[in-house]
Amino acid sequence: MSQLERRYQQRRKGILPVRISGTDREGKAFSEHVCTIDISDRGTRLAGVRACLAVGDTVNVRFRNRQACFRVKWIMSGSTPTNTHVGVEALEPEKELWPIETN
Repeated sequence: MSQLERRYQQRRKGILPVRISGTDREGKAFSEHVCTIDISDRGTRLAGVRACLAVGDTVNVRFRNRQACFRVKWIMSGSTPTNTHVGVEALEPEKELWPIETN
């Protein structure tokens, strides 16, 4: 089954600047600016992630003055750090983080 077939909610294109933070797989704290590529109420795809993350890690995503926790679901490494995409799932889906309608 492909990832698209497993997706429960349709994502909307939404390129937004966000800050992610947390602890990487080596135990080092990180905080960096990345951007979303597409979003839904349950998750988002992030681009330009440089932190060394693993599936199952948790990250905080901050957009403007809003913040929520997410779990890393998949990682697709690119040829450069700015080409790395990370799919994350909302651990607090009740929080309204995005300024666009995702339903």
